[in-house]
Amino acid sequence: MILDKHPALSALLIVAAVTAIVYSNSLTNGFTFDDHPIVENNRALRGNLQEVVVSPFWPDQPELGLYRPVTLLSFAVNYRIFGTNPLGYRVVSILLHVLASWFLYLIVTRLCGKGSGLVSAIVFAVHPVQSEAVNAIVG
Repeated sequence: MILDKHPALSALLIVAAVTAIVYSNSLTNGFTFDDHPIVENNRALRGNLQEVVVSPFWPDQPELGLYRPVTLLSFAVNYRIFGTNPLGYRVVSILLHVLASWFLYLIVTRLCGKGSGLVSAIVFAVHPVQSEAVNAIVG
């Protein structure tokens, strides 16, 4: 079987399935809290990408000096694909979390072995401390 020959792919599928199950309840949620000013109502995300790169992270509080161009660019790309539908943003957030968890699997596997890598990746993927980062779009 192909998964037996490619343990990293097997781990990715397992981590993706577990993560999808745990965070699937967030898919129907709307925008919340910080999502409103930073994503939903941020006019810069609807402009050209050069404007996005120079925009402050908090459009209504530029004096804070927060500058996160990669994050804002990802929101701008999301906006061009999904508009203001929070479902698309949440799916991307879950996929990015799966990717981060899988990268952890690769690192721990190299250091400690496959079993430790898989357990670490699953614990990281489903640990409650991660829920805000995954469930809140700006997280």
